[in-house]
Amino acid sequence: MNGHRNISGFRFSFRNPTRLAAGFDFWSSRWHDTIEPVVPPAETITRFAVRLHAENFRIWHLEDRVRRTDLSATERVDLKTAIDRRNQARCEWIENIDCSILEKLSAMRVTPPADAAWHTESPGQVLDRLSVLSLRLYHLKAEVLREDAPAAHRQACAEKLEEALDLRNAVLRGAETYFRELSEGRRTFPVARSLKMYNDPATNPELRNGG
Repeated sequence: MNGHRNISGFRFSFRNPTRLAAGFDFWSSRWHDTIEPVVPPAETITRFAVRLHAENFRIWHLEDRVRRTDLSATERVDLKTAIDRRNQARCEWIENIDCSILEKLSAMRVTPPADAAWHTESPGQVLDRLSVLSLRLYHLKAEVLREDAPAAHRQACAEKLEEALDLRNAVLRGAETYFRELSEGRRTFPVARSLKMYNDPATNPELRNGG
């Protein structure tokens, strides 16, 4: 089974971010049947959002694996390096989303006035939160349904699942207001530039000095 589907129903919309959140849920489930996430074609913002979700999907499972106690030191270092690289890519997709949204607003002739309210979290960062919440919901549901798990474990996960659902609903309510105000020129945001330093010998003294 692959990750393709006509995703027009999940397309990014300033008026309805819930549609893209539903898309994250679809791919969270579909990709667990594959070895590697398959990103379907789409218009730019949606495609970038799905690629961001794919990076979060990969990071989630790398983070699970690196916590195994039977790994060798070399395996652990390799996994940590892979996580760092995926996180760098994740930040770049967030930045791509932000830049694409600014381009879309410009094409819509939306120019916020000088006194427009600033939002400290960029749209890409909001979509990143929704992506991670989708993965958390998927895995909590899986734990609730685990037949080999103790009843107390399933109950604890069910309670966490309810909390995660409430949190996502709150984020979506905030996103609906935020994105609508962006489209109306009443709010603006700073692009979440990828400014990570630890992977670059020029900015990480441990790498520069022989690490």
